[in-house]
Amino acid sequence: MNHPFASSLDLLKRTIDMAPDFFSAEKKQVMMRRHEELVGDPKTTRGAIDQAIIECGKEIYPYRKAFWMIHNRFGRDIENRSIKDAVKDTALKEKLDRFLKTAGTIADIGRGTRAFDDFFVPEERVVLMEAKLAAHDRVVSEIHSLCTGPEKDTCTTHIGEFKAEQEQIEKLIVLFRAMAERSDKWRAEILDKARTFDEGWSGLEREVREEDVRGEIEFYAGAIEATEGSGY
Repeated sequence: MNHPFASSLDLLKRTIDMAPDFFSAEKKQVMMRRHEELVGDPKTTRGAIDQAIIECGKEIYPYRKAFWMIHNRFGRDIENRSIKDAVKDTALKEKLDRFLKTAGTIADIGRGTRAFDDFFVPEERVVLMEAKLAAHDRVVSEIHSLCTGPEKDTCTTHIGEFKAEQEQIEKLIVLFRAMAERSDKWRAEILDKARTFDEGWSGLEREVREEDVRGEIEFYAGAIEATEGSGY
């Protein structure tokens, strides 16, 4: 991509791509058109791209989080089954079963854990790591099927929960950002941290959490009181 902010545009594309299948297809198309417009405009600014990442990430956030709630519940079993299905060698399949019963878990595959490295020879480790990579798409596909099928109601409930959580966090970010107007000393620092919280909606960086925003509000309220006697 021959654009001065190609890396930022790639981050925007990655943010949009994290929208699960049950996210509105119409809204995703709008986001993709926005991405294409920014790509096609050599004069677009880094700030415009960053703002698009925040806005798209914020809209996708409740759906992405709901997907991972279902994934956390069912993903490991699907992954176990998928990896076993991908291993065709009977002896290695039996050895994998012994490993899972006595020495480790599927999560050890490819992580370089001592249990995994000690149990399997290098050739076996390569086969198992390839099987784990191959299982990824199947896991994602089956989780999406659960979210639009047997677990649809649960997924919808999670989406509502994360929307409510997001609304509460957004109110706190607004409150935190407003504190910048009451302190010359801390203004730039507060605004920078508020921006970091906004960027957390994308899922590209650390997720924004209510307790983190509250912690910053409490810290800077004390700092402003101590240095400027603002009345907090």
